[in-house]
Amino acid sequence: MKRGKIFNKGTSLIEAIIGVAIIGLTVVGSMTTFNLYIKSWQNNLSNIQSSYILNEGVEGVFLQRDLGWSTYVEGKADGVTKYYFSWDSGNNLWTLNTTPYQIDGKYDRYVIFSPVNRDANDNIAVSGSNDPDTNMATVYVGWATNSGTTTKSAAIYLFNIFNE
Repeated sequence: MKRGKIFNKGTSLIEAIIGVAIIGLTVVGSMTTFNLYIKSWQNNLSNIQSSYILNEGVEGVFLQRDLGWSTYVEGKADGVTKYYFSWDSGNNLWTLNTTPYQIDGKYDRYVIFSPVNRDANDNIAVSGSNDPDTNMATVYVGWATNSGTTTKSAAIYLFNIFNE
């Protein structure tokens, strides 16, 4: 009885191609996963840094109030003007000015002071008479991301507690 020929030529080549494809898909999948982890880490880092910068801005506003209401806070409450922090090395203190400044070349931080009104019962209200000894300060921190600009803000009330 004569047996038929078994054709084994090319089988090793097909196995090699399938093996390379499996290894290639594994490598591409691993790289994609790693890339997603890196992007997530960078976004998380930006969120953490911006939170610290925002908190520092709030503390800076309170410092301005403590240094002197009439010198550093009074007259700034127009609800529009953006004030940026800058370091005055001659006097060793933070000052506010209208010159934009980026922190670490990435974060924009500014403060907007708004007037505060009080009603007949001396409660803070949307309308009423202006309280010259109270301002609302809103600190903003913004930075660019792949999907646009992300902004965080914190609003606080400042009171002229030293009666200047």
